[in-house]
Amino acid sequence: MQLSTVWVCVRLLSESVSTLPLKLYRRLPDGSRESAIDHPLYRLLCRVPNAEMTPQRFMLLVVASICLRGNAFVEKKMVGSRIVALVPLLPQCMKVKRQDNGRLKYTYTENGAERDIPEKNLMHIRGFGLDGVCGMLPVTTGREIFGSAMAVEEAAAKVFAQGMQASGILTSDTALKPEVAR
Repeated sequence: MQLSTVWVCVRLLSESVSTLPLKLYRRLPDGSRESAIDHPLYRLLCRVPNAEMTPQRFMLLVVASICLRGNAFVEKKMVGSRIVALVPLLPQCMKVKRQDNGRLKYTYTENGAERDIPEKNLMHIRGFGLDGVCGMLPVTTGREIFGSAMAVEEAAAKVFAQGMQASGILTSDTALKPEVAR
């Protein structure tokens, strides 16, 4: 039941967010904004992120990745200096490491082959995290919290099942001093 609950929650959240319209705006000199439908990224973000998916499917994958893995990774496919596609990557296949120079190194493993993806060709969307490098895995963190809560419930159920009666009595052959008896 816990797995199905997680699945339903992630599905509900990702499907709901994916139905929201994604708008791209341009900031004007007076501080206001206007729709930027002529911007080169408008077509990718709002119409066709890549040859295989709609913007809704793209957003669904991004939100589900954040919910389940704490991070979403989107590779920017380039032709020259122009972005021609946005491809979501499986977060469980990505390794992120802080290098000695302070930059992040992204290594993606696909079909057993590793490839490094430059930072400039990747969108890394982090969920809640504490190290500034990656988001925490919500399912792992939640599993520990749920496990503790279930253990407390189980212990309480055992106590109440016995009608709040003690299940045993401790005895001693010698008299206990007051400080020990506590």
